[in-house]
This record gives sequence, C-alpha cells and structure tokens, in this order.
Amino acid sequence: MDWIQSLTKAIHYIENHLAHDISVDDISNKVYASPSHFQRIFNLVTGTTVGEYIRNRRLSLAGQELLHAKSKIIDVAMKYQYDTQEGFSKAFTRFHGIAPSSVRKEKSKIKTFHPLTIHLTIQGGFDMSRKLIDHLPIHQLQYPEQGQNYVFNGCMKFLMECIGEDEQYDYWFFSAVSGDCYVQVYGTNQNKWHTCFSQSKFDYALIKRVFDAIGYDFTYIDAEEWQNDKQKCKAKIMEYMDRGIPVIGKGFFHSPAGDGEQWPTDEVSCIIGYENNGECFYRLPEEATDLLPFSLDDGLPYTFVFIGDKIATPPIAQAYKQALLSAPKLMQTPPCQSGDVFFGNDAFEQWANMLESDFYRMSKETFEAYNSIAHWRYYCIYICMIATNIFSKRHTTDRAIQMNPELARIAPLLDKEYKTLDALESQLKEADGDFNVSYEVLQDPSKCKEIVRIIRLFPEVHTRICNIIADC
Repeated sequence: MDWIQSLTKAIHYIENHLAHDISVDDISNKVYASPSHFQRIFNLVTGTTVGEYIRNRRLSLAGQELLHAKSKIIDVAMKYQYDTQEGFSKAFTRFHGIAPSSVRKEKSKIKTFHPLTIHLTIQGGFDMSRKLIDHLPIHQLQYPEQGQNYVFNGCMKFLMECIGEDEQYDYWFFSAVSGDCYVQVYGTNQNKWHTCFSQSKFDYALIKRVFDAIGYDFTYIDAEEWQNDKQKCKAKIMEYMDRGIPVIGKGFFHSPAGDGEQWPTDEVSCIIGYENNGECFYRLPEEATDLLPFSLDDGLPYTFVFIGDKIATPPIAQAYKQALLSAPKLMQTPPCQSGDVFFGNDAFEQWANMLESDFYRMSKETFEAYNSIAHWRYYCIYICMIATNIFSKRHTTDRAIQMNPELARIAPLLDKEYKTLDALESQLKEADGDFNVSYEVLQDPSKCKEIVRIIRLFPEVHTRICNIIADC
C-alpha cells in the first residue's frame, strides 16, 4: 500500500537526519504529502506524533552516545538539536529516569527506543463508550528542547487551540502573564515536587490573572469544593469533553520512567476525554501524547479550571506590558501557608539555607532513590528554573518591550542584568553546582559553601531588575 511505503520512506529520512534540524514540512515534502495529512496518518498508524518520535529517537541515541563515547553533555545536547543543556537534561532525565551525568554509573537504566518499522495489522475496534476531544491534533504540552518547561503554559496554549483563539496566545504569552518566567521557586519539603511558579501557586489569583489577560470568564473549583460534590464536578468535566473543550486540572501523580512509580508532583494537566460515563478519564502527560487514564475516585485533592464565556478582548501588547509591570510584585510573593514553599528572592535564600543545613545530608541510597533522580527533585529542578527563566527573556520580556515602544529605554538596563544572571549560572557550573551536581559535591561543605555564595548573588540581581521595572 502506498501509505505504508510513504511512512517507511519518511522514517528512513528521519533516521538519517536525527542530528539535523528537521521539521514536519521537510519530512512531508519527501513523501509528497501535505504536512497536516502526513501528521494525521503518522499519528494514526504509529500511535505517536512525528515530534514525539523524533525526540524519543534522539534521546535514545543520546543515551548510547553518553554511555559509550567520551562526548560532553553539552555537545550531545547540541548534536541532537537542544538549544540549552537544561532542556536536554530535563528531557533526558524524564525519558531515561536518570540524569545525563549518571549514565555510566547507571548504565543498566538506559532506555532504547528502536526505529519504527511499518506493517499492516488490523485488529479490534473502537470502544464506543469513549469520548475524546478529537477536532484537532493532540500534541504534547511541553517542549523542553525549545525551553518550554512549564506545563500550565502548555495547557493554556492547548486550550486556546481547542477553542480557536488567537495564535498569539502561545506558550510564551502564558509564561509571561502567569509569572512563570519571572519567579524562582524553592521547596523545603523533600516529599513534595516543585517545578515552577504556576505549579506551586496554582490558586484563584493566578488563574484570574491569566484569564483576565485573555478576556475570558472561568470557574475555579478548589480541592475542598471538589471533595464536597464530586458527582457535580464529574458531570461538568464530561459536559466540557462533549463540547470539545479541555479542562485544566492539578493534583495528578506523575510516572516519568513509565514503570508505574508515582512521584508526588501535584501535576498540572489537560483532561481531554472520558469513558463509561465517567468511570475513567483521560489526560495528556507533559511531554508525550500517550493518553493517561485516571479515576476521579482516587482521593487526590484535585483542583479544576473551566473556561467560561468571552467577556473582553484585551490588547495583547497591553497584556505583555502588564505582565512585565506585575513581575516585581509576583517576585515578592510570600511563602505558601504551609511554610515550605518560597518564591523570588526568598527562594534563593532558603535554597542557600538548606545547603548550609543538613537538608542535603543523606545516604547515597536515599540520594539515588526515585530512579536515581533525587538530585533532580531536590536540586536540579531549581537550576532548571534559573536557566529557563533566563532563556525565556527573549520570548517574554523582550516581546513586551517590542510591543510597547514606551518601554524601550529599559531594554539595555535589563539586558545588562540578564547577562549578569547568565554569568552567575556559569559560575554555578564552574563550582560543580549546576545540572551535573553530584552526591559527593552536596556532601562536601567547602563545595556547598561556594555554591551558597553564588546563589546568594542572584537576589541582588533580581532586586535590580525589579527596581528597573518599577521605575519605568
């Protein structure tokens, strides 16, 4: 059959260009198909998207290269088309369950994703009790290789696509208006997971700020309200699925290694389907398109957000400007009521305090728990925030200034401070305190002292950034 031959040819082309910058347009042109038609057929036949297949193959090859060659992590990241080492490290860790720096010590955990081969097999049929949002291609919510590491912003972008909203409401727009691209986070509870501001501060105020920026009403159901009337909430979710509108939720577990082990992430996600009248629901994971089934009877403290009617059309330029002007206040967000999650400069100070205390003093067995990823949960996730927010400037702060010429005078001032942040990140790397941080480094008081010294320089720069914005 022609489509089998076309897909086989496309896969061969992908395999020969994994170390090159390739796009769906490039691949579809090779098989003489339109990009949209090619993507639909590829997803239908393989059960994965073109982008997900390319990413999985690249990460599989990257694992083998780090295991058997003497390549530097940054060189492998660039070879396989990652703009930043932090994006590569995060994607690699989620795919393999270990960090790039741990490959040779944990070589048995390296996963292999083989090239696809296409054969025709027809079996089974649709479960007619299942209802999924199906009027647009399903895609992943995060793209770490593009510096898009915060899932709530991806959820909002996906929601905008589903309702046919302005394409300018993209990932970076929501990174700006949510405050994700500006606010550092740090958590002192080792049993919790903190991936960004919108994940740790997923409250009514954040949701209102975001929905005001796009001019939509919304319904916010917190954990207490959910527990009080689960059936009513289930019915509302199914109503939205029937209308083809995703529901954003928070509170899910995450199994990054695909082995059933659940991390306490309180993950944010998009619910996009259900079956058997709500006995089972489906949501999108962060960086894949394999739908994850879950039950809303599992006792988790879920929070849900439902988009409402359009009530205004705020100028997008004004939304970016307001996001920038609001950044100093968001960076001064007080700690959570639980007293174990800190924001902005407080986050850096708490991080430094923990390095000076016994927070990181643990056995190697504990450190290597959770698929050898404790170092990411307790430390590297916060490095990822630093790097992500520096990288985000070109898409958020710079975009706000470009759209609002009256802000042009602060551009060189902010450029200078962000270069200083970039230099501090480089200092952390030189002190072995970046993504390659090891158990031995975190147990070494002299090493930690130098890392602490650098971490405590970040608040000085962020304070200057806040002053520059406040004075404009």
